[in-house]
Amino acid sequence: MNVSQYEYIAQQKAAETIESIFTARDQGQVTWATICNVGSTVCSNGMFLIGPQPLCDPGTDGIVGTSDDFVSGGCPDLAHTDSVLLPDSSGVFGLTPTRMPLTTYNFQRTITISSVTGVPNLRRIQVTISYRAGRWQRSYTVNAAISNFS
Repeated sequence: MNVSQYEYIAQQKAAETIESIFTARDQGQVTWATICNVGSTVCSNGMFLIGPQPLCDPGTDGIVGTSDDFVSGGCPDLAHTDSVLLPDSSGVFGLTPTRMPLTTYNFQRTITISSVTGVPNLRRIQVTISYRAGRWQRSYTVNAAISNFS
């Protein structure tokens, strides 16, 4: 892959993370008391892990970046590792495309949720996707604001 492909994947994974959090709020999967990082002073029952985490598929809760996505700090197995699907040698996607795990390129996701000073019903979500492109370490960050109202 080339650098622009890495950058595109990073953009999409960051947006996917934000969408996952908003969807969980809108569908009632999470409460306002859980939309923060584990151990955070922002709320009492944070569910999003702190620091860079490998890009794994969402666990049973369907929300990326939560503890059920991981086993011993990593993805449960190759089938649950976020991957790019590649066509076969003829350029066609067959019934069993090749999975190229994003962990091969050291893709990691950091979700940071903080309060907005003076606005108790508003939080800031910052998602950073970091990765190695050749000999360079790069990252892409998306910021969003989320309220406790759908």
